[in-house]
Amino acid sequence: MVRSNPFELGIEAAEKPIRIDFRNITRVNNESGTRPLCASFEGHGKVALAKEASPYICIAKRHGHFGLVIEKPSPVELNKSKRVSPWKVAVGSSVGSALGVFLLGLLLVAMFVRVKKRSRMEEMERRAYEEEALQVSMVGHVRAPTASGTRTTPTLEHDFNGTP
Repeated sequence: MVRSNPFELGIEAAEKPIRIDFRNITRVNNESGTRPLCASFEGHGKVALAKEASPYICIAKRHGHFGLVIEKPSPVELNKSKRVSPWKVAVGSSVGSALGVFLLGLLLVAMFVRVKKRSRMEEMERRAYEEEALQVSMVGHVRAPTASGTRTTPTLEHDFNGTP
């Protein structure tokens, strides 16, 4: 047999095949119930799958790399095997909807309280501006109350000239 790689050995076991024992490996939790398949990875990218000769034992007639493979079911097949009863779907969607409506209601109440508080504050500021008794002048960007420039002159209520 002619090989392109001089370091590769060509083996063919036609009469007595080679047994490959995988029993001492860690077993994979196989929930789907399918048995593993023997995979042979030969040269030039060729992959061959075969059934096991016995549990975790494969038979090889040619050289290559060998391993056990398990077919993973597609997500569509998993969904078909695990059906959810209609009443569970109805109860779950009802509870989820009720929770969503409750949270939306809390959000609306919080927004309403915030708007009401803001409008009450604006109303108080407007009233204070309209009904202010003191004069207000601007100092920079701040409104500050100021006292009037004229004051009443003080008068004595009692004359203390020595006469009562």
